[in-house]
This record gives sequence, C-alpha cells and structure tokens, in this order.
Amino acid sequence: MSSWFPVLKPEVVARRTAHAILRNRREVIFPWQLALITWLYKRFPVIGLGLLKAAGLFRPHLTPPTVAPRIHDDRC
Repeated sequence: MSSWFPVLKPEVVARRTAHAILRNRREVIFPWQLALITWLYKRFPVIGLGLLKAAGLFRPHLTPPTVAPRIHDDRC
C-alpha cells in the first residue's frame, strides 16, 4: 500500500485534521492520490473500480455473507 500512497507524517495528519475541524467538515480524505480515486469513484463508479482493480487495491469477497437461519415460533 505504501508504494501507491505515501506514508503520512503525524504532523501532516494533525494539521489536516485541525483544518477540517475548523471548517466543520465531516470527513477528510488524503493524501491526494486517495482523494482522487475517491472523487472518481463517487462520480464515475465504473472508472473508479477500474482504477482500484488496476492498482490491486480492490479485492471482492468470493463468498457471500452468511445469514443466520430464522427460528420459527409456533406460539404466535
């Protein structure tokens, strides 16, 4: 992951977080490479997924999630 996105320094994270709090932002996405992929995915999902797959960052689960069986109660 660090080959695609730079390792963040604590000072940079603190500065960006403080700036976001002052501007009353709900979320901040950085570094700029991740922000670009997120922006593309929100506007063009197919292109965003293509970039994630090309970068090797998109790995879908092969098995569907399991659902607990429902217990039928005859008292109702």
